[in-house]
Amino acid sequence: MYQIVTEIRVNGKREMDSIYTKIYIRKGAAERNARGSCYSYRTDDGRIVDKKSYVRGLLRLVTENEAKDAYCKGKRIWIDGKYGQVKITPSYEYGSHAPTEELFYRGVCHCRGYYMEYDGNYYIEDEK
Repeated sequence: MYQIVTEIRVNGKREMDSIYTKIYIRKGAAERNARGSCYSYRTDDGRIVDKKSYVRGLLRLVTENEAKDAYCKGKRIWIDGKYGQVKITPSYEYGSHAPTEELFYRGVCHCRGYYMEYDGNYYIEDEK
């Protein structure tokens, strides 16, 4: 099952996320609707609003150890951010020979440094 997440940026600064609550059985239908939700516009006071939508599986709340184990097995992990959930950088994007457990903590520190003001919850993306 899949859902659509829309990130809203005003003048390039992330403001908030909107999660479309309709649950899709097929990813293709969700992707078609997400493509139709991506656009930009200028407000009356001159601000530029960008909406970018993407599809993801439903998220399930887990502990830090469960998230670390899932990350080491190649699953997508999300953490609470200031405006919504933020995906932790997958280990294959680092191009590093460091252990995946170390890359997990590196990704969490990156998210906390740029997107968070507190320790957030961990989520695993269900891909069923």
